[in-house]
Amino acid sequence: MNNDIFEYLQLPQEIKVERINDRHERFILEPINEGFATTVGNALRRVLLSSIQGIGVIGIKIEGVEHEFSGVNGVKEDVINIILNLKDVIFKNLSENFKECVIKMSKKGPGVLKASDIKLTSDLKIINPNHYIAQLNDDAEFEAEIYLKKGVGYKQASQESANREIGYIPIDTLFTPIRRVSFNAGKSMERGFYDYERLVLDVETDGSITPKEALGQASYILNSHFKLFMGSFKEPEPDLNYSDFNEEIDENLLKTVEDLELNVRASNCLRNHDIKYIWQLVQKTDIDLLNTRNFGKQSLKEIKAALKQMGLSLGMTFDEKYIKRIEEAIKRSEE
Repeated sequence: MNNDIFEYLQLPQEIKVERINDRHERFILEPINEGFATTVGNALRRVLLSSIQGIGVIGIKIEGVEHEFSGVNGVKEDVINIILNLKDVIFKNLSENFKECVIKMSKKGPGVLKASDIKLTSDLKIINPNHYIAQLNDDAEFEAEIYLKKGVGYKQASQESANREIGYIPIDTLFTPIRRVSFNAGKSMERGFYDYERLVLDVETDGSITPKEALGQASYILNSHFKLFMGSFKEPEPDLNYSDFNEEIDENLLKTVEDLELNVRASNCLRNHDIKYIWQLVQKTDIDLLNTRNFGKQSLKEIKAALKQMGLSLGMTFDEKYIKRIEEAIKRSEE
């Protein structure tokens, strides 16, 4: 892989993370070339606000109620206010396979109906169980079915009303778990890089996803789109005989991660995520590794230092043909 065209780019060695609280983190990226702080920050902000999946309430069916302009016997709030309060319940997805479900909520008065009165399935969790929904009087018996769905962006209630039975009330839904994203582009504060820029990105979520996880997803989405254009600007690679493999492929990519002589924690983390060879490792980004369970900043620094000695770095990309050559070369060497 020829990286000469990137020699003028100054890429940061790591992302600094400042934890404001459980739902708010600040990411600092420096030094980067002039103009790239705004380019990168704005792209990430737009994707974070528009394309991160979340779980939302798309509809409700309350026992004894036919439409949203009704009252509920023995309940202080009318249906519209119950719906507004219900929309603020934050659901966390515990399973990657979750798409949608129907859950129940019931309570007898007197008392306060809270989010904790919702009966959840095993793949869901409520972040704010004490959230207020309604006040029940002495004789009140409240029963409802709540319709949940995973999605992105905003969906109008009218889009969810088709083919539903009588009594089903569709709800406008904002799926995004992102509460706020802001970025600031300024001069780098690192010694020797005062002519470069510094990107400060603040990400705040509703607690159903961490800011680091959200940023990782946004980066993956952007990278997936940019990869579509990469092949269009490369010269076609000539057909190579298998005898040419060792000349065309960096020998270090064929080595195992054990050759990096990492600490035990880092080695175990890579092993647990089926990262056996260096060519697999260098395709990971800083965020990918930091999102790995039990993987810390010290391990990241150690890996980057070891790769640098080999003339490699994280975040490298290979096309399918190049990866096939690597796999064939490894296969032959193990025979």
